[in-house]
Amino acid sequence: MHRLAPLLAIPLLAGCMLPFAARQDEAGSFDRGQSSMAPADVRAFSQFPLYWLGERFEGWHLSVVTGPDPVTHAVTFLYGDCTPSGGDEPTCSLPIQIQVKPLCAQLDTAAHHGAWKRFRVRGAPLGGRPHLRTLFTADVQVRVMANRGSDPHRPDRVFAALESANAVGPQIGPGDPFPPAPLAVLAGDEPCT
Repeated sequence: MHRLAPLLAIPLLAGCMLPFAARQDEAGSFDRGQSSMAPADVRAFSQFPLYWLGERFEGWHLSVVTGPDPVTHAVTFLYGDCTPSGGDEPTCSLPIQIQVKPLCAQLDTAAHHGAWKRFRVRGAPLGGRPHLRTLFTADVQVRVMANRGSDPHRPDRVFAALESANAVGPQIGPGDPFPPAPLAVLAGDEPCT
């Protein structure tokens, strides 16, 4: 069966738009044309730890990897595909988007809600809103947007399955604890270095 990949744009985690062209290939395949990094590039990346769900998670393949962003250094992993809708400028939300960037990149904006004071996942502070959560590890922010659709537990399964994508330590397997970001840094009481 052929599916139509996003035609115009998909809103990404940082609020920007990523253009997509129509794709008539096997549903769920990796799109090298829209990716700035292939899985081999992800594994070789050495600037900071990257976390992902592997090349396949539940029913979705890794479809696109972008980054590192020239400003925030973010690397973004997109899983699955979707069919655009919505009139003159159709868009769609992919099932799962994961953005990883250095802890200090735009930290004041990411940590301003303060939810991280009350919530932890796998040992690290968790902030953000229910549909857009950010895990604050000692080295990076891991922002997850998991389109819930009819599955309210999908974000929980995504966080439980995150694992190291490259060789920058510490090596984390699914379910392993993450080294937490210092709370004083998240609160702005100590500088982020």
